[in-house]
Amino acid sequence: MEKDIAPPPSKSDWLELGDMDGDGVFENEAIALPEVACPLGLYYPYPQSRGERGVVWADFASFDGQSLEPLDGRGVFVDMNLNRYLDHRESVDQAWHRLGLLKPGEKFSRSKYQACVEAAVDKLEQEKLITEWVAARYVQQASEVDFPGQ
Repeated sequence: MEKDIAPPPSKSDWLELGDMDGDGVFENEAIALPEVACPLGLYYPYPQSRGERGVVWADFASFDGQSLEPLDGRGVFVDMNLNRYLDHRESVDQAWHRLGLLKPGEKFSRSKYQACVEAAVDKLEQEKLITEWVAARYVQQASEVDFPGQ
């Protein structure tokens, strides 16, 4: 605490920290950048070795609807759909349905993706977690990104 200004509440997605009153509900949702709030795949730790040039702490597996779920650098499969089985990756459409980002019968589209990114960016901007320039960059990228498996 500095200058009698209390720190903001925790933004952790760990229930012990995010559940401020002990009722089992997160009072303050974790920070979700558009890459997490509107996923086109999954970032995972322990990437395959990329040589000795640089350190890579995470890798990205897209929701392509075709490939098998990847193996990480330890040889452990990355369970992208959390079903505890090594199987094929979901398409973006399937993943977004599982995550509740699409309603039953809805299809993934650029307009759905852009709306999701804009909502995530608006929330981050309101909480002063990103600048106006960063917000504009995210929105621009959402209109240009190539979608996996399409």
